Amino acid sequence: MTGRILVVDDIEANLRLLAARLAADYFEVTTASNGSEALEAMESNAFDVVLLDVMMPDIDGFEVCRRIKQSPRTAHIPVVLITALKHQSDRLRGYEAGADDFISKPVDDVELVIRVRNLIRMKRAMDELRMRARTGQDLNLQMSEPELQEPVTDASVFLVDSDPASVKQIEGYLAGHFTVISEGRPGRAVYRCVEDDPDLVLINGNIDATDPLRLCAQLRSNEHTRMIPIIFLSSQRDKRRLIKAMDIGVNDFVEQPIDPSEFILRCTTQVRQKRTSDALLRAMQETVEMAVTDALTGLYNRRYFEHHAGAHIARAIKEGKFLSLLLLDVDHFKSINDKYGHDVGDEVLVEFAHRLRRNVRGLDLVCRYGGEEFVIVTPETDQKVALTVAERLRAEIAAMPFSVVGKTEKIPITASIGVATLQSTDETTASLVKRADQGLYSAKNGGRNQVQLNLIDPQDNHCL
Repeated sequence: MTGRILVVDDIEANLRLLAARLAADYFEVTTASNGSEALEAMESNAFDVVLLDVMMPDIDGFEVCRRIKQSPRTAHIPVVLITALKHQSDRLRGYEAGADDFISKPVDDVELVIRVRNLIRMKRAMDELRMRARTGQDLNLQMSEPELQEPVTDASVFLVDSDPASVKQIEGYLAGHFTVISEGRPGRAVYRCVEDDPDLVLINGNIDATDPLRLCAQLRSNEHTRMIPIIFLSSQRDKRRLIKAMDIGVNDFVEQPIDPSEFILRCTTQVRQKRTSDALLRAMQETVEMAVTDALTGLYNRRYFEHHAGAHIARAIKEGKFLSLLLLDVDHFKSINDKYGHDVGDEVLVEFAHRLRRNVRGLDLVCRYGGEEFVIVTPETDQKVALTVAERLRAEIAAMPFSVVGKTEKIPITASIGVATLQSTDETTASLVKRADQGLYSAKNGGRNQVQLNLIDPQDNHCL
């Protein structure tokens, strides 16, 4: 996976070495020799990752990182701090500035490429979610990303490790930060992970009696665990295995022996990214639901109907099955609004929708078509059954007057229904709706509160 990388260092030899190593792996590299140049480059270019030296003369790396993360235009770009600083306070300062990762000097070539590739992969996945989130924001259907951010609290970590001493040590490192759930039997790890639904998975690369990379692959292929971040615990000598692990989809790695401060920071970063991703996914799903659902009645709206009805019709034609469409209209709805007000009219529509939903099957598609019109697609339903269904719905609506909040009197409501059935392989959503609409028109003209079927005349293709 390639991408555009900005490398920032005030020492020219370091710039050249990093640029050459990344270019050898086909990354497109831009360099900057100080913080001011870096910020200027960020304004005029789109980068996938920024590699940032900490100790620079004009503006240090912490401040450059802070400014990158404060700008809405660049906040989503991963920043890696490259530093010789080893103190936990310095690393905490980097994360507080917004850094996504850090690499210690001297820079290991394999670690550099692995971490850059992983961050690009993460950024592109998050970019897709952000793009969809922005659409929801533009439609006023979704909160902004900062509003979706969730604190890293009450997080659980699932540890797969067959060595009791190692488990005890890792639990000690994470105590006070995360709840640790451990599993020493690799064969049960995927099942337990699905059951416990943790925020993060830690896999010891020295698990007994199994290939830890195969376990990583199983977690990535399982639909219930594929989005949970994985940190791989590996020895410093095992670079080839690390490359394979990252190719499989492991999110990060920590080399053993473990540096406790680095370990906690990397776990915190992965949990924070997961919670942001989860929040964006939930918001996106809610946005999609809002976009295809009628806010008043809770039924699907016309947009959803026009897309989904076509799929029902295409399947019925392909499989040679029956299908019918019912178009319903609330009789004298304008007079209800005029007499009682639009609030009462809305209550009538809500109750009308409830009675429709209560009297159809789960596989039937019920939508609010617009205003006081509703449409129902009934798969595997021939003409005779469709008429029976329509008559049952008409009777259900007419049988009991509608109760309205704040009104002692009940309002009698009736409905007119037009029915059309699938008759040829040339049928479309538009043709079925047109015929059902003509049936509805006939029902209205015939005195309302009735059902009318509309068929195609086989002789001249005109409706009867």
